[in-house]
Amino acid sequence: MEQLGWRKFFSQPRPLQLIGTFLLVSLLVSSIGIAQKFLGVSAEGVWVDSAQFPDLKVRVYSTLVNPNILAGYLVLVIAYAAAFFNVFRSDKRLRCGFLLTGVLAALCLLYTYSRGNWLACAVMLLAYCVLFYRKAFLPLVAGGAVALMVGGNAVMQRLASITSGQDTSAALRLAYFHCTKMIIEDFPLGVGWYGYRFIYPEYNYYLADTSVIMYHCHNIFLNVLAELGWQGFIVFIAVWVMFVYNGWRLAFKGRAPWLRAIGQGYVLAVVGIAVGGLTDHVYFNTQMGLLFWIFGTMVMIGRKVDWYYGGFDENRQK
Repeated sequence: MEQLGWRKFFSQPRPLQLIGTFLLVSLLVSSIGIAQKFLGVSAEGVWVDSAQFPDLKVRVYSTLVNPNILAGYLVLVIAYAAAFFNVFRSDKRLRCGFLLTGVLAALCLLYTYSRGNWLACAVMLLAYCVLFYRKAFLPLVAGGAVALMVGGNAVMQRLASITSGQDTSAALRLAYFHCTKMIIEDFPLGVGWYGYRFIYPEYNYYLADTSVIMYHCHNIFLNVLAELGWQGFIVFIAVWVMFVYNGWRLAFKGRAPWLRAIGQGYVLAVVGIAVGGLTDHVYFNTQMGLLFWIFGTMVMIGRKVDWYYGGFDENRQK
């Protein structure tokens, strides 16, 4: 029976195998993160402003480097789990699996206390309801209410801090943006891929501790512009728009269910990346950067496969 299951898995199209593996591995990543919430972490107190958030003791990071990177990863998991849950409506076992994957990822995302990615996930799920599955709106609203109750005071404090104007991380991000603006003005052709960390100390007017390495400016668009220059930024946006266009076509016109699911997942993921990318740049991380390009490549492969399906059907009709 086990051999039959593996044989069925490996008989699936390669993009589907990759997405399946991604979602399966996410179960472990989410479970480790949730366990950290209750068992504690070795880096307890790091990434936490205890003076401003007295009820916040632990921000989970699971197998990734820090809570914000984990949160960005979980947004991608929720995007694809939701998309596959929507498309494969006739298979109840599969839907239960996708639902479990999404719920675990959402709970783990809650415990990262990453406000930017909470917002990204909320906007992404709103897009999910508007574009793909309107019946999910009320269950998602109910789920959000449950999340607020489960999160307790720590979650409410994090949400309230968004508009308080006294949050240190918000002030820090504004300082990064200002520094990055000056870098872009001085280096319109860019400082080189991954060069931000080397040029930032020359523009650092906020951090007193010069030993702190700043890898990025906490905004994906400004960071790409600073490192690649205007010409590189234009190419990056053009390639990304191409991915989005092909993902959109797959989402609504894919000839196979799995192709539509990959398209819908990518469209949702892009919403999460774009919204989350306004206040953070988790894709400087090697693992996250690879996921960004792998998912875009899968969309292009999916479009090629979809084109093949169309040609095959036309030839059969002839």
